[in-house]
Formats: sequence, C-alpha cells, structure tokens
Amino acid sequence: MKTSFSSAGLLYVYITGYKEMELLHIEQIDTYSYIGDELYNKIMEIQQKISNENLKNKIGQEFEVLIEDISFDGKYLIGRTKQDVPDIDGIVYVKNLDKTSLINKFVRVHITDVKNYDLIGKIIE
Repeated sequence: MKTSFSSAGLLYVYITGYKEMELLHIEQIDTYSYIGDELYNKIMEIQQKISNENLKNKIGQEFEVLIEDISFDGKYLIGRTKQDVPDIDGIVYVKNLDKTSLINKFVRVHITDVKNYDLIGKIIE
C-alpha cells in the first residue's frame, strides 16, 4: 500500500511495509533524491495547486497566530498558527498597524487571502 503526504512544498512518499510483532514499518523517502529535476518541478507545480486550494479553505476563518517577526519592509508582522511547524509549513502575514510590540505574543487573526504557501490576514481587535 502506498500513500503520499505533503507539507509546504516538500513531497514525501510513505511506503508501508510488513508487520513485525504487530508493528507496521514505514519508510520515508525524500522523492527529490530519486527523481530528476523536470519530474520534481512538475510534481511541485501540482503540489502548489493542491496546497493553494487547501489554504483557500481557510479564508474567512480565525486563528490564534504567534507573531515572531516583522517583514524586511515593515509592512507585515510574520507569524504562524499553532498547527504550523517552523521551517516546514507556510507563514501568516499580518498587516502591521504599528504593533511591533506584539512580537512573541499570540493574537487572533482573520484570514483574508493566500499567497503560494502562506496565509494573509488582519488582527481582530
């Protein structure tokens, strides 16, 4: 049995193996190591569409977001939801309304848009 799992641009294939003492062995393969650039790029293009569709389902929803940084131009606070893993999942861009004091704090954010693997939102006051 084969299944696939993706997260923020990384595509992994899990191959389920045999049972030994009722434990199911799972081997994780980094697909980029096994395929060429052309196929990898094609897979990633499809993955980005899937991710974008999944993220679009979050538009209109509210999330607790940990504000971790500010964008280089100062226009956005940068954070992540509780479900997001740093350096793997996308980030949440929040319009900066001179609220840099919110860095390292949780805020409620209303999601208004998506861009690639990231969410865009505004703080709910």
